[in-house]
Amino acid sequence: MTTFGLVVIEGNQLSLAPSASGILLQDAGYDFLNTVTIGDNVFNQGSRSIGLNLVRGKTITVNTNTFAGNGSSTTGISFGAKIGSAYVLPQNMQNITTKYAGVSSKVTFPVKL
Repeated sequence: MTTFGLVVIEGNQLSLAPSASGILLQDAGYDFLNTVTIGDNVFNQGSRSIGLNLVRGKTITVNTNTFAGNGSSTTGISFGAKIGSAYVLPQNMQNITTKYAGVSSKVTFPVKL
């Protein structure tokens, strides 16, 4: 089986349609993506969209990103119940209805938000 030791998703600009996810991370067995770093991305979000939908992953670092809501019921970052660990730096969120959803004890915010 192929695994990736480090995946970096950086420097992208995404325009999200209503009810879409910008980046969906879902590693079903914690064995495909060992470490993922996401940062310096721009998410222009439509209604009911989720910028980062982190359903399941082993080790995730979320560096600073920009989220701009252009509709109702937007979510910046959603964490699934099966996150191994996530380290989240402060984000730039403008007009986002729910900044963080599904935060558990496995999600660390090193800087007070």
